[in-house]
Amino acid sequence: NIEIDRLVLTHPHFLNYKRKTKARFTRIKGLSTVSQSIAVKQENTSQGFATALSAFVAQNYAARQVARVLKAYHTTLWMTFIFGTFCTFIFICYGNEIFSIFVPEKAAYETGGVFLRIDGYSQIFMMLEITIQGVFYGIGRTMPPAVISVSCNYLRIPMALLFVSWGWGLPGIWWSVTITSTMKGIICLIWFMAIKKKALSYQAD
Repeated sequence: NIEIDRLVLTHPHFLNYKRKTKARFTRIKGLSTVSQSIAVKQENTSQGFATALSAFVAQNYAARQVARVLKAYHTTLWMTFIFGTFCTFIFICYGNEIFSIFVPEKAAYETGGVFLRIDGYSQIFMMLEITIQGVFYGIGRTMPPAVISVSCNYLRIPMALLFVSWGWGLPGIWWSVTITSTMKGIICLIWFMAIKKKALSYQAD
């Protein structure tokens, strides 16, 4: 039995399969690591806008300076819009080039480029969500962002399963993330517009 096992383990077909499996695992692991690294850096940058906006809004909201709250909101919205547009352009147009810096293997950086192109379509909406989250936190309304975020994040699971069942494969999972990120930005905006007049006019009285 030992000799048979040794023969199987040293058989050229087995060794070739082992090398391919190891290479595929290494490529997927590297792709996941790079994707996560890019996403974390971008999210940290955008979250910095939300944190600063939240602190500024909270200070002026407590002081009943509604005009300053709205000005900060509009200014940050423009800043994040510019940053989101830049990320959208870079991700969609130069996804392969960005990934090739970290992963030299062609198949890996082409797959990574597909991920960035799909993710790029949601960048502006993600910035919109993060900006409005900062306003919500600043005026003491933490429930809307939490409800929107949790609901849309859970929605990704059935959406991804649906897309995969349609034969979309791995990009189907990425599309579920992009679509729900877009939904979060739009819903945040609608919710904020619905309560803005009441919340800010109350504080102005």
